[in-house]
Amino acid sequence: MSVKITLYVQFKINLRNQATATTTGALHKRRCISIKPNRSTCLIALSMTILMALSLAGITGCGKKATEKNSGNGSTAKVIWAVGWQGAISRSTDGGKTWSKQDHEIEEDIYYALRGVSAVDTQTAWAVGDQSEDQAIILKTTDGGSTWEEQSAGAVFVGLSSISAVGPQTAWAVGSEGPLEEVILKTTDGGILWDYQKEVEASGLKAVSAVDPDIAWAAGLDGFILGTADGGSTWASRDSGVTNDLWGISALDLDTAWAIGTSGVILRTIDGGATWIRQESGIGTVIREIIALDFSTAWAVGDDGVLIKTSDGGDSWARQDSGTKANLCGITAIDSKTAWAAGGFGMFGEKDGVILKTTDGGETWSEQVSGSKNGFIDIAAVE
Repeated sequence: MSVKITLYVQFKINLRNQATATTTGALHKRRCISIKPNRSTCLIALSMTILMALSLAGITGCGKKATEKNSGNGSTAKVIWAVGWQGAISRSTDGGKTWSKQDHEIEEDIYYALRGVSAVDTQTAWAVGDQSEDQAIILKTTDGGSTWEEQSAGAVFVGLSSISAVGPQTAWAVGSEGPLEEVILKTTDGGILWDYQKEVEASGLKAVSAVDPDIAWAAGLDGFILGTADGGSTWASRDSGVTNDLWGISALDLDTAWAIGTSGVILRTIDGGATWIRQESGIGTVIREIIALDFSTAWAVGDDGVLIKTSDGGDSWARQDSGTKANLCGITAIDSKTAWAAGGFGMFGEKDGVILKTTDGGETWSEQVSGSKNGFIDIAAVE
């Protein structure tokens, strides 16, 4: 279904009439993304077939979603979740010193990936992704991950790339329901029902970042960016000024957001998307995820162990030594000193999960022992 996109002028009026004051407790997430999962460990013949299919579909990368931010001011997080290939879910309750695998009832296979995770509190989190036979997956826990309940995504046939929750009842998810149609879903009842908000004729929505129950942003392939200020009743497109595929977006409020993507592109707006300023990343590879903590501080991660940070609103971005060549797909932070990055090795980052942590603003990053043989696509921390 094709839906007429609201003009920016109309969107701006909606923003000013309906938006609430800036919210500092936003939770948003996500990602290094791909529509279809893949496994380099398959037999050579099968691998070649899969890679050819992915190439024809225009799919690449780690495979995921949105940026998760926690507004706490402490130096360590009580709970961190990481999700990834073959339905991997790992959880730490001690800031990442130890990790435990969490189980769910969905059958794990080589085509199954959880691409986004959004944590509300130490007990409540959502994860989204896809599995074989083009089926979207939504999982939710309300008991710290002891159990994960599958929720219905409706007729979303390809998969979900990202999720961003703003509370235990309200969350947005984006993904695909066909080769050229993307979908935005929202729940306001904890996931009992997920409502279609928009079907978009686009080549792929890859990330969503929610500020509060009214304000959210989404980004995707070919420089595509959308925004809403009325809870999703209307979504307006914004001209990003680029045709790069955008893999991640992180919003702070009604006016301010960053988006990242291929060829090291970093974009920032401070006027609600009316203009997007391209910032110099110093990176030529794909940037997969970004997390903005405030108007000055943000981290971004990408392929080949790329880790960069800004402390001046993006006027300059500094490369940090990650100590790994893994494809980093997810980043989460709780303050300007403490952050975690996640990813994996292999062509798509699909194996040997990697989790990194810094407690000194990124001057040093140390690898944590996740114990996962599957690569991670997303990560979220809460206090």
